[in-house]
Amino acid sequence: MSGRIGVRRGESEDHRSITSLISKSGGSSKYRKRYGAFGVNLLEGYLSVVAYDLENENELLGFCALSDSPKGTFTETWLSDVNESTESGIVYRTGNTLWMEFLVVDQPQANPVLEKLMMTVFNTMPEVEFIMVCLPAKEPPVDELADLYRDIFAGQDPRTMPGGKNPERVMCCERELLIPTLAVREACVEDHDDLVPIFDQQSEVLSDTYGDFFLAELIEAQDELNHAIVGLSGHSAVGLMSVSTDVEVGLLQSCFQLDQYDFLVKIPEGWVKPETTVEAITPANNGTNEAEFRELSPHLIVMGGPASNKKAHCEKLCERYGAVYVSSGELLRRAAEEGTEVGLGAKIYLDAQQLVPDNLVVDLVVERLSAPDCQEQGWILDGFPRNGEQADALSLSGFDVDAVVVLDIPDADATFRLVNQRVDPETGILYNLETNPPSDPAVAGRLVQRSEDSEEAVAAKIGLHLANLESVKEYFDPAVGEGDGDEEEEVNSEEAVPWLNIAVDREAPMAEVFMDMKEGLDQYIIPPNFGEGAAGGMDEGENQLAGMPPNAFAITLFCLDGFFQSRAMDFLPQAFERFPDLDYCVLTVPATTPETSLVRHFTAAVPRPGTTFSHALYVMHRDSLLAPVHLKVSRFLRPQHGASLDRLLDSMSKESGDSIDSAVRATETDDETPLEENPNCVSFVATIGNQVVGVVSLDRKVTSTERLAWCKANMALDEYLDTDKHRTRNQAMLLALAMNPVFMPQARFLLKETMRLFDKSVIYYEAAPDTYVPRVILQHLVPVKPRKRESLAPGQKEIYPFSDHAAPGATGVTLHFLSKRLLSEPKIVVNTRIVVVGASATAAAFLEQLLFTPYIQFSSVTLVSPGGLPKPPPDLKDLLDGSETKAATPLTSIDEDMPTQLYLDSLGLGHRIRCLETRLVDIDRESKALELPDNAVLPYDVLVLTDTLMDSTANMLTEGLDEGEVQQEGLARTVNGDVVRGYASLSTPQLNKVVKTCMGELGETDPVVVYGSTLDALAVVTGLLDMGVNSSCITLVRPGWGPNYANGASLGDAKVDDMLDAALAEAGVDCYSDLTLVGVDGEEGVLTTAVFTKEADSPGAEPETVSMACRMLLSSHAPDIRPTLFTALNSSGLVYDGRLVVGLDMQTSDPAIFAGGDLTKFSRRQRRAMYHNYYNAASVGKHLATCVLEAVDPLATAIAMPPSLPAPMVGDDGRERVGAG
Repeated sequence: MSGRIGVRRGESEDHRSITSLISKSGGSSKYRKRYGAFGVNLLEGYLSVVAYDLENENELLGFCALSDSPKGTFTETWLSDVNESTESGIVYRTGNTLWMEFLVVDQPQANPVLEKLMMTVFNTMPEVEFIMVCLPAKEPPVDELADLYRDIFAGQDPRTMPGGKNPERVMCCERELLIPTLAVREACVEDHDDLVPIFDQQSEVLSDTYGDFFLAELIEAQDELNHAIVGLSGHSAVGLMSVSTDVEVGLLQSCFQLDQYDFLVKIPEGWVKPETTVEAITPANNGTNEAEFRELSPHLIVMGGPASNKKAHCEKLCERYGAVYVSSGELLRRAAEEGTEVGLGAKIYLDAQQLVPDNLVVDLVVERLSAPDCQEQGWILDGFPRNGEQADALSLSGFDVDAVVVLDIPDADATFRLVNQRVDPETGILYNLETNPPSDPAVAGRLVQRSEDSEEAVAAKIGLHLANLESVKEYFDPAVGEGDGDEEEEVNSEEAVPWLNIAVDREAPMAEVFMDMKEGLDQYIIPPNFGEGAAGGMDEGENQLAGMPPNAFAITLFCLDGFFQSRAMDFLPQAFERFPDLDYCVLTVPATTPETSLVRHFTAAVPRPGTTFSHALYVMHRDSLLAPVHLKVSRFLRPQHGASLDRLLDSMSKESGDSIDSAVRATETDDETPLEENPNCVSFVATIGNQVVGVVSLDRKVTSTERLAWCKANMALDEYLDTDKHRTRNQAMLLALAMNPVFMPQARFLLKETMRLFDKSVIYYEAAPDTYVPRVILQHLVPVKPRKRESLAPGQKEIYPFSDHAAPGATGVTLHFLSKRLLSEPKIVVNTRIVVVGASATAAAFLEQLLFTPYIQFSSVTLVSPGGLPKPPPDLKDLLDGSETKAATPLTSIDEDMPTQLYLDSLGLGHRIRCLETRLVDIDRESKALELPDNAVLPYDVLVLTDTLMDSTANMLTEGLDEGEVQQEGLARTVNGDVVRGYASLSTPQLNKVVKTCMGELGETDPVVVYGSTLDALAVVTGLLDMGVNSSCITLVRPGWGPNYANGASLGDAKVDDMLDAALAEAGVDCYSDLTLVGVDGEEGVLTTAVFTKEADSPGAEPETVSMACRMLLSSHAPDIRPTLFTALNSSGLVYDGRLVVGLDMQTSDPAIFAGGDLTKFSRRQRRAMYHNYYNAASVGKHLATCVLEAVDPLATAIAMPPSLPAPMVGDDGRERVGAG
């Protein structure tokens, strides 16, 4: 019958069912006599559980409410009395005992229901050994308790317990009766048969967590460095733990911040730990700083057949090594254009499409390699040498070669790529009919094949390349001709130049090919000891650790029968006993593996920024085994605890230590007030013996009625907590919390005891957005979302405005809370590495929904965004230079889906995620890693793409320029290739900054041109007028604006268009709608002219070129995907059809990559599959978070997908509806 019983935590919605069960089981009078007064508040207590029928979840079979103290506030006296009055040898403590406040069970199933309830409590809270219940002595014994509970004062008269009023019988249920403690010993061969069924049942999980293993071999191969221990229930083995001293401590030191754990080595006396502060992302290159690679000055030759992307790889190598890219083809073309003597000779052959003679090519190349930049930085040759004679000439000219790289693409793949290539004769854009066809049928209809891409021409190119390759290879290594030459990477003699064959197949991503190239080259061109001292971000002091003996052993395998999962702790004392001279036990598990019962006894180590280590590391010190018995929590007393607390604070950073010390000293003003009198502020310490291992400070005066009302008005507290059920006197503000890392798993016990001793049911923690929030706070307290405040009508006064209790000048405040009920519901820690690309409104909604999942703590969420955290566009105040005009609007249009800055700051995203202000370069799907600038690598388990669309004009005007310089200085490239100042795209994150820079060089009468047909372009005209720019100096160019634009309405409504045109005319702003921007020009580094084309009046005539005086150009036209992101998506093979294609679960064609927002659209299979920029960005972000949660949340259940899509905010004509939604 017990198989039909399920157990879960009680919820407030269960009160009616519980009332019904009480009525059915004897009535409320019966239970009032047994347990005293009771009410719905039992569901808000420390722990409540309900049993229900699995076949009918609405039918409750039992309810049990538990507390962490007996009735009254005399817990210590109560336990002391019990311990002194019993002779069983059992010690009851606050850490191992709970008290049952109420129990009702369905009478026909009383025994199995009670057993199920008690087993669930013991499994949920492994630290609990005993559950007590006090029953009135005058009431008859409770039949349902007879099998599991015993009278601890059996044979004695009932007694009145401390805090009680009448004699009581004290009954106790022992965990040992239901889930016995495991006996642990060394494993032997005879245990194999017991363990095989358990291992078979969990084989897939074990393999994913610990890798491949052989059970029999683990048992038989034991020695003094490797042990296997088993847990026994009776005479049967129910679990096994394998431990070993084979720990790569150096690798762990390079990947994790281990200074708090003595770096897992035995540190000699007198050695001073270095201070480790690692903030910036570092590339994954075995620890060498990327800047150091640029000092190598390599001499490389890169060869590759048709369609091998040779030039792109050469440019990446130049970026990595700081070398000069030298292309023989470009040298010849440039020399021909400049009319040099060699160039004129080469031009004859180039015009005839013939090979240029060797002597001319050699002269050009040797001259270029002799230039100072090539001599200092090294060089990478592309297209030279083509044969052995050219290679010999290079050597005779005194140029040595470090290595030759051959991009080896199969002939069939090269043919496939080129023969399917087509060009758009109007735009010059190349398409591939198989891998990248145009989405526009009109474009597809006019594509043509170039003669050079015909099958015959491609075959001729491949033949020529193979002949050249063989000739060059024979020169650099004559021994090759004696063998078959098929090895991928071969060096046949000491004199031979290293020859690297890098495979390039049709499916290989560029990032993967480049990674192979880097790894192959590094072993030949990097000298010994290069970059020594920088491994994994470790500094010089940390590298002294290499000679210190390890002080850790590792758990290499752990398996336990599901029934005994809560007894994982029983193995650990025996594990440490096997290695008495080692202090630390470590455990590594894949980042995607859910936390197990074993892991909860360990502390998670903090990864170093930039590490590519794919596992999470957990650390345990042998002293933490003392905590269950010896950890005590008491009120802080300076004479007793001061010196030990100072030692704890000295082990922390100075800033953190000083902050906690100040908080503790502030609470000492109330030291004379007893806890029973509810002092205003108080501090508690966790101690083991005389050592302080934790401290917490609380202030209840801060949580006044007015302050709590302000919190409820400004924060969505009522979504998480029924504040009406908590008295003001039972709430307090957490001022400080610190825990020795060795005892971090006991932080929750410290909080529980603090709230019990101080009689608090809720505690809060506030922090400013720019302050540091300890990890222990994030792990144990629940974050509260800010409340979205309504806009006030003129003259309306705000109730409880933010400024009432916020610190002066604060831009926001983050709030966390912990209720007594949540003390028994520890968060699930998810180590899955989630990387989010883009800081759009969709990203803001996604991060909010994900990070505010109350029962999950995400340990590894990274945002990649050039502009940092999501933020709305800034207003004009910082551009007005003290002007009396106060503009509340930004330069661009207001995105109503993007929260306000106050709201975003109050989310505290900076506390919970890591933000990299950089851009995505490439996606390596096979390795699950992003490539960032400077070849930095960022691994991911789940990738979420939420980038917004960018102004496409910027792609044309800033091609080839450094993105950072463009955004900081307002740079653009002219039609002649020069670089000038005075341009800003309205998509740039630093818009106000670059506009301010440009405005600083702008004269009163200098012309300003705004280009684009978007709302941003219209909004910036208003912004310029607000900043005092004369309307006669502003020209607005709106390409295509007018009756024929987008089916007749540029803003979606012809009347709105007319009103806008009238307003612009009244303001004196010149407008054009028949011009298309094609470039800019300038003089002496300053923008002077915007160059446009105008469609000719007669068909077939050439467009007219129009030059317009322009000292500052602002653009926002035809939003499109960021070019670097498009290249990354295209090279990684994700399906892109005008937008990145996702399913209803927001997954791309790669299940590890999710996407949403302006960048995406649903598949064509879906009805009305419009681009997602027509949908509400916040709704898309929340749905995206729900889909990602389903993939990473261990408790998630599949979400129900709608059979079809809701109608987007667009009309039948495909345009966004005005006022929709």
